[in-house]
Amino acid sequence: MLVRMFDSTDRAASGHPLVVALDAVESAISSVDDAPTWGLRSDELARLVVAHEALTARLASLGLGLVREADRRGAGSAVGAPSTADWLRDRLRLDHGVAKGRVELAALLDVDGPLLDAARLVHLAGGVTGVDAHHRTGYPDPTADGAGRADTDGAVDTDARTGLGVPVAALRELSRAARRLLPCTAWALRDGRVCVEHAQVIRRALKRLPAGIDAMVWAECEAFLAVHATRHDPRSLARLGSHLATAVTGAHDLAGQREREATTDAAAVGVDTATDEPHRNDDGRLDGDRGEERAEATTMFGFADNGDGTARAYGCFSAEAADLITTALAALAAPAPAADGTADPRGHATRMGDALVELCRRAMDAGDLLPGARGARPHLTITASLGTLRKQPGCPKAVSMWGTPITPEALRRLACDAGVSRVLTDPAGVPLDVGRQHRTVTHGQWVALVARDQGCAFPGCARPAAWTQAHHITHWADGGTTDLNNLVLLCGHHHRSVHHRGWTVRLGADGHPELIPPPWIDPARQPRRNIYHRLVDAVGTDPLRLDAAAGSRRTGPPKDPPDHVRAA
Repeated sequence: MLVRMFDSTDRAASGHPLVVALDAVESAISSVDDAPTWGLRSDELARLVVAHEALTARLASLGLGLVREADRRGAGSAVGAPSTADWLRDRLRLDHGVAKGRVELAALLDVDGPLLDAARLVHLAGGVTGVDAHHRTGYPDPTADGAGRADTDGAVDTDARTGLGVPVAALRELSRAARRLLPCTAWALRDGRVCVEHAQVIRRALKRLPAGIDAMVWAECEAFLAVHATRHDPRSLARLGSHLATAVTGAHDLAGQREREATTDAAAVGVDTATDEPHRNDDGRLDGDRGEERAEATTMFGFADNGDGTARAYGCFSAEAADLITTALAALAAPAPAADGTADPRGHATRMGDALVELCRRAMDAGDLLPGARGARPHLTITASLGTLRKQPGCPKAVSMWGTPITPEALRRLACDAGVSRVLTDPAGVPLDVGRQHRTVTHGQWVALVARDQGCAFPGCARPAAWTQAHHITHWADGGTTDLNNLVLLCGHHHRSVHHRGWTVRLGADGHPELIPPPWIDPARQPRRNIYHRLVDAVGTDPLRLDAAAGSRRTGPPKDPPDHVRAA
């Protein structure tokens, strides 16, 4: 039986709108507890799944407001708890880290009306200029666009933009809350466009920004991440935040160096004013390298005896190390059908475990692979711009074929002992000079496809490039060539969807793949794109973008932004 939130005495004693609203919600939910879902039409079911998630986010925003007020009043200390987080942990049976994170997030979402209006302008502008303004993204929506809603009322100035595409007019208001509040995140959560996990990712990502950055830059980053939270899952958003932190840190270091050079006699101190080398700490490290060192310091691995003839593995690795291990195991972990064609019954985790054992067995059988000799190794493919390889400030991180961001410092270290393939690309990231006429995809073409598509090109799919196959847009048997303009990366499932379920593929005007649904899924057959694997594009690769935009803000936002800001 459902335990009611408020008894009759509570309802009679309080007429506060929150009490009335929550009691009404509880009563409404109680009335449909036993309602069968089988009677729903498919489009109703899909709409309700999306609507429920949005309502959950709005209720979570309301709940964080209650947590914020409870913290202000010392609800925990009133009953003897050392903190509000400790009280929440006990009262709501939460993990302590989760409870503490809620209290911290609640304080950051205490946003007033003017800030919410500015945040709304940011999200409204994000819908106008975002990737989905020209191309639909993600799996088709059976509800005729229930999830992809966007406000249409109100004028949006699409010209006055910062390097990250945020309206300059909104930043004037948002900057007053920099480092204290998350206004754009608060608005998105209140409107049901993001979830609490998105908000926590944004909170953690902003902690990685340099402490001394301009308030306008900080506000711009918060707005940028909040807009992209409406397009990406939390894991992808965290990767985008990692790219953003690297770019902002590099631009900040370069701007600081230029300021010092402007006030110091460069000749007297022997500084080369022509260099773009960013400011380093006293120990010679770049600010952006600290995260990598912290990740490497956590490396550990071991086994714990379960006492029943099995042992449980435990460990922690940097993202780079995890990619290397995964790459080494991937080939041995491939599904192995039986002789009669029966599918491999093992799950992915089981196959990876078996692959680890097999890899160790092969290493012991081949003594030259153990210390004392150098053997052949699996290859980890990493895609990076030339600016990132040169560690030019403001460039985002490189990306492995598993989608993991790689810091410029780690990239240079790996490049010391690796084969480096040159793949020339145009500004849209499309390879230009590696296509060849072959029946099957060559190694060079595969590298180029990974550089362009980054992973499965099917809209909504998050599978990395390492799990994909090269698909001929026009089949070889139908006269298609094995050239880059006729190839696309697709995972096994979506490769079958394209061949057997009515989907078609084409390259857009910018050279990137688009998929067109069959008419029974989308009667309008509107082209759709996958944005999961091109997170780095949102940050950009011009090392001067953020620096130039930040420099123009030292005396306030420009009334007429320079060309590089307008074009962004």
